[in-house]
Amino acid sequence: MEYRVLGRIDIISAGGELVPVTRPLVRGALFALVLHRNEPLSRERLIDLLWGEGPGPVDRLHSLRDCLWNLRRLLPPQRLVADERGHRLDIVAGRDRVDVERFRQLVREAARTGDDLTAAHLLQDAVGLWGSGRLNELLPATAAMTALVTGLAEEHRGARNALIQVRLRLGQHWDLLPELRAWVSAEPVDEQLWADLMLALYRCGLKTDALGAFTEAREALATAGLTPGNQLHRLRRQIQVDDPELRPEGEGSHQSLLAGALAGHRAKQQILPRQLPPDTLNFTGRGTQAAELIALLSPKPGSLGVPLAEVTGPPGIGKTALAVHVAHAIAHDYPDGQLFLRLGGASDDPARPEKALAEVLRAAGMSPVEVPETRAEREAAYRTHLAGRRLLLVLDDAASPDQVRPLLPGTAGSAVIVTSQRQLVGLAAGQSVNLEPFAVDEAMALLAQIVGRPRMEAEPIAADEVVAACGGLPLAVRIAGERLAARPNWPIAYLARALRDEQRRLDELVAGDLAVRASLALSYGALPPRLQRLFRLLPLAGAGELPGWAADRLVGEPATDAVEVLVDRSLLCTVGMDVLGRPRYRMHDLIRTYATELQTGPDGAVDDTEAAQARLVDGWLELAALADAQLPQLRYLPPRQPAPETAQMPEPLRHMVIAEPESWFMTERENLLAAIHRSCALGQHRTAGRLAQYLAAFLHLNGYHDDAENAWTAITRAAELAGDHDAACDARLRTVLVMVADKKHTARAAEPLRTCLAAFEAAGHLPRLALTYAVRSFCAYLEGDQDQAHADADHGMELARQAGDTHAEFLCLYVLGVSFSERGYYQQGIASSERAVELAEQLGPGYTGTALYALIQSHAAAGQPAQVIQLCRHGLATEAPAGHSISRAFFHQHLGLAYQQLGEHAQAITTLTMAAEQFHTQRNYDQQARCLLALADSYYATGCWHEVFPRLKKSIVLFRKCGSRSQEVKAQEKLAALSQGHGS
Repeated sequence: MEYRVLGRIDIISAGGELVPVTRPLVRGALFALVLHRNEPLSRERLIDLLWGEGPGPVDRLHSLRDCLWNLRRLLPPQRLVADERGHRLDIVAGRDRVDVERFRQLVREAARTGDDLTAAHLLQDAVGLWGSGRLNELLPATAAMTALVTGLAEEHRGARNALIQVRLRLGQHWDLLPELRAWVSAEPVDEQLWADLMLALYRCGLKTDALGAFTEAREALATAGLTPGNQLHRLRRQIQVDDPELRPEGEGSHQSLLAGALAGHRAKQQILPRQLPPDTLNFTGRGTQAAELIALLSPKPGSLGVPLAEVTGPPGIGKTALAVHVAHAIAHDYPDGQLFLRLGGASDDPARPEKALAEVLRAAGMSPVEVPETRAEREAAYRTHLAGRRLLLVLDDAASPDQVRPLLPGTAGSAVIVTSQRQLVGLAAGQSVNLEPFAVDEAMALLAQIVGRPRMEAEPIAADEVVAACGGLPLAVRIAGERLAARPNWPIAYLARALRDEQRRLDELVAGDLAVRASLALSYGALPPRLQRLFRLLPLAGAGELPGWAADRLVGEPATDAVEVLVDRSLLCTVGMDVLGRPRYRMHDLIRTYATELQTGPDGAVDDTEAAQARLVDGWLELAALADAQLPQLRYLPPRQPAPETAQMPEPLRHMVIAEPESWFMTERENLLAAIHRSCALGQHRTAGRLAQYLAAFLHLNGYHDDAENAWTAITRAAELAGDHDAACDARLRTVLVMVADKKHTARAAEPLRTCLAAFEAAGHLPRLALTYAVRSFCAYLEGDQDQAHADADHGMELARQAGDTHAEFLCLYVLGVSFSERGYYQQGIASSERAVELAEQLGPGYTGTALYALIQSHAAAGQPAQVIQLCRHGLATEAPAGHSISRAFFHQHLGLAYQQLGEHAQAITTLTMAAEQFHTQRNYDQQARCLLALADSYYATGCWHEVFPRLKKSIVLFRKCGSRSQEVKAQEKLAALSQGHGS
């Protein structure tokens, strides 16, 4: 494995495959863990690095867990380790490589050597390890993360400056010029870089240019509110008087340097090919990538090879713009000419090598009659013609390595830049830059360059929306900008509104001869029919990460090879691996929009999208049913039905789902929810309902109540639109069950419950009617209306017994047990709860824990702590291990309260602390706050004042967050009383 965090954040697998890290928070976690490799990072430190003090998720610990789960998917097993001290990334010495470790080793070796040439090689290798990205644009912008990035950037700057000084001592002034120009462009307020540039220019005999560089430096610094320091002023005076101290060791006079420069200038006056297209106006972003490419392609004294750089990425990502920009920057290093060839790799008719060779030979000076007939003869003539010359070749839009190889010079002196939508494996490029969409800041900067910053600042929200609609694709951002620039009276909000409609978006992204659709159409047209069909069907899988098997289901046959071709052509990108080692994929938003558009065009007419969608959803249903069967049963729901016996999905995948159901659900949650909503949109609400049922336990157990409510609300609406009133009422009742599970929204349940009761009474559906009364009784109990709770539970139990519905009767008994106890009828409460336990044993393990909890509450209300302790221990021993942490949390909570009631505060503190932590993990903040309130009492009883007030204050915050006003007031009153008594 190789971990790279220098200017890029990604992983190279043991098999040499790039594993991109696309999510900023996951990048941040990997970056921090790599820098602290083999050492634990506490959860608090990770939260500080990823979110700091700024806005972020309410439950940062839960979000951290999600973030680390996504990172763990990208790593081999057992590499990301968690223990009580935090999280640790284990690096295996001798097997794993870490670029920052290698960088620091090279810098140390360079410092120890006494030989400048050796030091130059070592430092060049160290600086070359840095990728093309700006870390502060790749990582969360927190103070703690910025401090880490700043420290690493200082190390990079130190190594680069050391390299410059060594190369200046070695007399490599000419070679340094392009790199220094690129560096001062990227860091215009670095005075040391300006000084090095001035010195290099002077030593090349370009005294006027050296003094001009001082003027440039002064202007750049003035923009930042700075003025040149003593170093730059002193160097300018030395250059003005030709101070001998500025001469390199072993060099002759200034006049000899000037003569060399003039000779080079005369060579540049020859009439030679200059085919580069104009550099892009307002070229923005890609500064680090450009500097990397310039460093690679600039001539190296004594080098025997031909530097070759490869720029890859999807259509519209800016490959050609970057290649041309870099070519212009280094054109002066290749005085014998610059050639630009369009190879048409994205089209269905790429240029043949022999045709490209003829074009190059003619451009290099050979007359048409001299161009040989055969390809072999043309290759020989081409390499003979280029021998001893210094040319720069830009081969744009290459189709394959075989197309490029005949065009590579055979001897040193020239350089080549290749752009392609594909990874050209086998070319042995010295630098391969795979361009990704612009970060938001880069896209905003490009838009501002085109339309003007004042206009952007006047409509910041609309500008954000335009950039978001463009998905970071530079071509799309440029087109949007040019449309706005051509229409100065348009508000940016006008274009933003037009881009909101995904079906119209590609129509809007047209400006002159620039069009996103045309760029994508070229790539699509080059695909064979089988790949075109897969490309059209992929949007049916949604906008999230796509598991590899989904493509197989969409086309109805194995499609791994076809998917990899789309990846190779940058129409799809990989975003990590699943637990079986299969890649996961994602399609750029605008590419997906284009593919969706094709479904209704002439090509899409042959696609059976409904059948493809059905095959995909059947796959989700099979796997979700398997995963759900491994999870604890929810007390609110009737016992689940057995999963379908038919097995269409691959056995290894089925085994993985059975072995790690929660992990699978966590990975595929967004895809499953998208499948539910898409099924609703297609009128398949009953299919959506089945999928939502399989998801219910996972969403509840992990606190994703909003996802569950949104899904059932969509199913309700779809069923109503279809006139399926039974399904609509069932879905509405499921929505209410989610509100009950969430406990924060029981008041909103009143209206849908009335609707359900009316519908089920009209239909005479006794089981559903009994369940609805049971749910309404529980809502009344949670709202504190014990009379209504008791009445509904009584009526619901009678209906449940008539219908023979054990589950509805169990729920009613549960409510009666806790309701009786709340009103002081302890024996009736205990009797009802004991009967609930008996029914729960018929229903299964998932219900027994709930019934035990009701019985525990009844005994606790009756002031019987010994019985509570016995029941809690029984529950922890028999129910919690087979269930979920929710059971453990409740058992620990009441065990702690019972210990507290007996005056055993040390044991109470231990168990209540465990319960509070478990409730926090589940995002059950109301119960967490109640545990904290009880903990404050036990700490008070033991005289630990310094532990009392933090827990009281935290409980107040949590009660307020949950809307538990009465409990919040209770905690505030307790805090005020204790503060007054303690003088705090």
